[in-house]
Order: sequence, then structure tokens, then C-alpha cells
Amino acid sequence: MDIMDKIAFSRWKDAAAASVVFVLSLAALFVNGLTFSTGDSVPYRYLPEAIWEHRAFSLDMFPHLDAPENYALVRDIHGNLVSKKPVSPALFEIPAFLIFRKIYQPFDAMERILMGKWTMSILAAFACAVLFLSLVRKVGFTIATMSGLGLVIFTPFWFTAMDCWTHPILALMNILSLYLIGKRGTMFWVLTGFLQGIAVTARLGAFPVFLVFAAFSFFMEGGSKKRWMNIVWFAVGAALPLIFLGLYNHAHFGSPFRSAFQGQSLNRIRFPFEGLAGFLFSPAKGLFLFSPILILFPLGAFRIRNLGFQAPIALIGIIAHILFWSCYADWWGGWGFGARYLAEITPFIIFINALTVKFILARFEKNWKKCLFVGFLILLLLLSFGNQIIGAFTWNGDYHAQFDKGWGDGKNWVWKAPFEPWWRWKIKASP
Repeated sequence: MDIMDKIAFSRWKDAAAASVVFVLSLAALFVNGLTFSTGDSVPYRYLPEAIWEHRAFSLDMFPHLDAPENYALVRDIHGNLVSKKPVSPALFEIPAFLIFRKIYQPFDAMERILMGKWTMSILAAFACAVLFLSLVRKVGFTIATMSGLGLVIFTPFWFTAMDCWTHPILALMNILSLYLIGKRGTMFWVLTGFLQGIAVTARLGAFPVFLVFAAFSFFMEGGSKKRWMNIVWFAVGAALPLIFLGLYNHAHFGSPFRSAFQGQSLNRIRFPFEGLAGFLFSPAKGLFLFSPILILFPLGAFRIRNLGFQAPIALIGIIAHILFWSCYADWWGGWGFGARYLAEITPFIIFINALTVKFILARFEKNWKKCLFVGFLILLLLLSFGNQIIGAFTWNGDYHAQFDKGWGDGKNWVWKAPFEPWWRWKIKASP
């Protein structure tokens, strides 16, 4: 077998392994029977039908939606009923809508919720497969596989593919962007810009990570002319989805730079100290408490130069995203298991975590040290997996019953977040 045959065989092997990771991740997502459904997702249950059958982004053809409890819907400047949330996630649901409409008659509320869960679960499973492909040549098959599957079984990311939320979309766009940057070249910069543009149209809170990729397109390689061309190609890729967002805003809210969220109070912006500590360590939302395996991530951050050129992009993206959301007064929100606002950068954290594990194992020359470290890893993995099992099979999923712990009073400190710590949750009642 010559060198080209070996390369081709290796690529086929990676693709086959990534397919297995995808299938197993999708199965894990559906083993978790909890369907996360709140009023925020109401527009996404009906927008696919409005877009496909009525060629419109308004929801006036569903008069029953015009009710006070549907707070995610507003009237635009023309008086039409439209989504308060970004509409681009609904475009990802159209294929599932076409399938579900043929399978289910009648096509009612529960089927619409299931349609969203299928869509987001598939996107989340794709993110797991791309994470595996991003790592397999760097850390080996075993660590890459555990990392790909670990995105859904060792972290609260397992709970983000509930109904049609934006987090699986953003997670997939982010890890795909990181993977494509590893390829380099003009076309890959265009694709990276396009993916990051989609992320911004799906959630404006993705803008900090967008800026990180834009900055690295300029600083990463080449001379002055090459750097300017890199960022130009990145901008070309990002232009199409951002133009779509601008045209939508102009049509419904009168300006490309105005959205349904325009004019929200700045009282919701705070210094990031409380939010930062809460995201990382609080009992109800702390990343390191819900996923102890991720405590290796800070070690990798200190050795970032030894982990390859993609690792600094992931690290700065993580820092930018966490600082941005830590400034939000409702950092503890998300109404889910763990810190839902960190879901889209969880693939970045696992990416650095996997590189850190590989780096530490390579540093140990004696087998007994490797055995101790592997034993420590297994303990962290079991703790992380156990935490997710608690959420999947014992949590009663009652978000609203926990609001009286301090919901909305603006005085929630990191150890008194409004949701009960996971170790106090009771067994889910049988239906």
C-alpha cells in the first residue's frame, strides 16, 4: 500500500469512527427523556411552517399564538406577529418539519416540540462528530472518541438539545470553524466567516466568539498583505448571513441595526465577578461541579503554547464568551441543568481538555505515574457521568418551582443561585 492509499484509508477510518460517534451521541441525547420546552421556543414550533408554506416570517396565520403568555412574540412596525427571538434557527428545522408533517396527522403541539428536539439533537450529535475529527490526529483515537462522546455524556451539553434552542447550532458552528481553521487556505477562511455569521444570526450573544475568529484570521499567518486578504475572505463569508439578518431587521423593525430586543434596560449589565464565579463554581450552575473532568482545562490554559495553534483560538473564545455572559445580571438563568449559557463553548473547553490530557501523558516517563493519572481521569469521568445521570433520570424538570429561591430580585450571590444544587434534587415522579 503506497502513501496515498494509506492516507485515503486513514481518512475513511476517521470518517467511519466519526459516524459511530455521531450515532452514539444521538442515541445518548434521546436516552435523556426530558424535553426542555418553554415559552422562548414557541416561535420555532411554527416558523418552519410559515416559512415553507406561506413564504413569510410572520405568524399571523396562527391567531391562537396572539396571547399574553407567548412573550417570545411581538408586533413589528407593520403590526404583524413575529418572533422576538432570531429566526434563523427555524431554517434548520424545515427538513424535520417536512418529514414530521407527513408522518404525524394531526400535526399538533407535542409533534412540533418533538420536531425541534430531533433537529437540535442531530445538530448536537454532528458537533460531537466534528469534535472527534478535530482531535483524532492530535491526541489519538481513544482520547478523541472519549472527547466526542464526552460532549453529551460528561457535560450539561446533554440537556441543550431540548426543543429548538440555539445552543446546538452555535456549538456546531464554533467547532466546525475551529476544525476548518486547522485546514487553512482561502476557501476555509470564507467558510469560517460564513459559519460564524450564521452563529451571530442565530444568537447575537455569539458575537464575542465571532470577533475572536475574525482577529485570528488577521494575525494567524502570512505577511501584511496575506493577513489583510485573510480577514477580507472571512468578511466575505460572514457577509451573506449578516446581510440576511440586516434585511430581516429592516423589513420588520425599520432598521438593519434594530431588533426586537432594542432598548432593553442596561440595568441588566453588571461587573463580571459574580457571574464568572457562578459559572465556574456555584452549586447550581458551576461548570467544574457539574463536569469535574473539565478541571484539567485550566492546566491546559497555562500551557497553551504547547497545545498547537488552534488551542489559543479556543481559549480566547472561551474567555471572551464567559466574560460577556458574566456581565449579564441573569447569568444564573437558562432554566436548565447546569450553565446553559456556556453550552456553545463547551466543545472548545473539551478540545483544550483533550490536548491537555495528551500533553500530560507524554510528560510522564514512568508507567506508574501514567497509571495514577489515568486512574485520576477515570474518577473524574465517573463523577462527571454520574452528575449527568442525575440530571437525565432523577431531576423532576420543574424549573418554575425553583424561582422562589431568589428569582428576579437582583440579589443572587453565587452560592445562593435560584435553582437548587443538583445534590438536593428529588427523584422524578412517575407519570
